[in-house]
Amino acid sequence: MICAHCGTLLVEDRFMDWTARWRCLKCGRAQDSLSVEKHLARQREHVLPDYLNEEARVGSESIVRPDAPEQCLTQRDQRKSHPPKRDLKRLVLLTLLTLSSAPAYGEWVEVSVNAESGETVYVDPGTIRHKGDIAEMSVLYDNKTAQPAVGHAYLSKKVQNEYNCKEAMKRMLSVTEFSGHMASGNVVYMSSPLFSPATWMPTRIGLGETLSKLACGKGPTSAPAHTKNALPAR
Repeated sequence: MICAHCGTLLVEDRFMDWTARWRCLKCGRAQDSLSVEKHLARQREHVLPDYLNEEARVGSESIVRPDAPEQCLTQRDQRKSHPPKRDLKRLVLLTLLTLSSAPAYGEWVEVSVNAESGETVYVDPGTIRHKGDIAEMSVLYDNKTAQPAVGHAYLSKKVQNEYNCKEAMKRMLSVTEFSGHMASGNVVYMSSPLFSPATWMPTRIGLGETLSKLACGKGPTSAPAHTKNALPAR
């Protein structure tokens, strides 16, 4: 029970006439049972409307609100209508992944054919971006036969390269390998610089040099030998 004067706990005490009363642990005021019961009744009137739990405790007694279950159900429904921040972040991430994997139809331009290995190399001029001396471009490697890799095999792979046009350097930003031709089928492997930072390497003579010139705008990008409408490029 709570003292009506200072709000501290009341304890039962025995006086000289052997009557039982309630004494405050803080202010020492003694109260009889009738005054304590009146105080408890006032506490119930003021405390209960502010509680949303099924059971509100006043002193040593427990009083159950008749409308508590309904209010608890209402609060639970409100929590369901407002998803937690963690679920919201997950929803945003799934949306971004869906948008990034949506079909983006472009035109792959053939730049190299290796009859011995059965590999054909394409570039997408629409993906070329320049920022100062740095250029970025997507390159597609399509193979006639499945290429073995660690734990899987692929028929085509798309590489996002970055070129330093001034220093003749190149690095791979990302690699995505597909089970089908021309970046189709299932994604069987994907790498990202977020997990393994790319390292700048000198541009190789031959195909590497050709790709660098195309990305930096120093090579021919018009009137290609062959062009193919890309399957959904991811």
